[in-house]
Amino acid sequence: MADVVGGHPSLVLCFPVGLVGLWLRRGTSLGLKGVVTAAVVLMLVLGSVLDDGSVRPVETVAAASPSASSTTAPLPESIAEPAAKATVVPSATPGPTAVAVVVPAVEGRTRREALEALESAGLTVLVTSRPSAEAAGTVLRQSVSDGTPLRPGERVRLVVASPYPKVPKVVGKTKVKGVLALRAAGFRTRVTTRMVPMQKVGRVLRTSAAADTRRRPGTRLTLVVGVPFPEIPAVLTVSRSAAAQRLSAAGFRVRTRTRVVESGTTGRVLSQSPAAGERRRPGSAVTLTVAKVVIPEPPPPPPSNCTDGYSPCLAPASDYDCAGGSGNGPEYATGPIRVTGSDPYDLDADGDGIACENG
Repeated sequence: MADVVGGHPSLVLCFPVGLVGLWLRRGTSLGLKGVVTAAVVLMLVLGSVLDDGSVRPVETVAAASPSASSTTAPLPESIAEPAAKATVVPSATPGPTAVAVVVPAVEGRTRREALEALESAGLTVLVTSRPSAEAAGTVLRQSVSDGTPLRPGERVRLVVASPYPKVPKVVGKTKVKGVLALRAAGFRTRVTTRMVPMQKVGRVLRTSAAADTRRRPGTRLTLVVGVPFPEIPAVLTVSRSAAAQRLSAAGFRVRTRTRVVESGTTGRVLSQSPAAGERRRPGSAVTLTVAKVVIPEPPPPPPSNCTDGYSPCLAPASDYDCAGGSGNGPEYATGPIRVTGSDPYDLDADGDGIACENG
């Protein structure tokens, strides 16, 4: 064994102490610790075997040849000793062990720089990407901290920055297609509405982020989708107050005008413009025509063809006298005639209310 360790037996005690220190050291991989321990154990075992079995046969052969000892002079000690060592040392030397490499720091460097640094150190590199605000290709994280010793060929994983996704173009698409396109790009969605003419109903009017701009995955984007204008409610035959209440609730302004009618109910709606069922922008005015019932006065009686104050009737004339009397007309009345008024022709001479009593 002394030959295996270079002629210094005290070095045998250093191996266990060194192994204890190696296993207590932090930051060293288990693989490296195992390789070193196995190499030390192999050296000790081979040294013990060779010390007990390899050297003695050489000495025995030399001593078991009587003829050689009697006919040949003993070799000088300076020559015989190297021959014994040449037999032992090559057998006791362990095979070459892998040399640990130290992981370089590559976070913040470009992907190309990181690959060159790690591969030149003999390490295997696996790369994945993650959307980030950092410049595309920047190393965001390495799976093994820099300064850590690894065996050549061990893997180091890198997470490299990739650009944020672009907002797809969805304006003009239907609501369903717009939502699906944004979600497929990695965004969350929220939908609001705005009243529009019928040709734009159900279509995406705009989004909270412009198309082709980049946003962080998972960002909530708002879609504005068109919905139709409200319908004008029917208010015919209802009272003005009820009609105004219905229209205001639907989002319309109310204008009123009156129409005089001879029948019906005052205050009832006779017509509306625009008509019920039409769609108008909220805030538009609806004009109501409301009834005002006025009963006309009865017409005056037709003009009479009689002179007031006499019964029976006397047609109007410039003057009347009683027939058979001394008057000169030009018209003559035949009595008796009842005087009911002022007696403009003076036919009731005695004032008893009966004119032309004698004729």
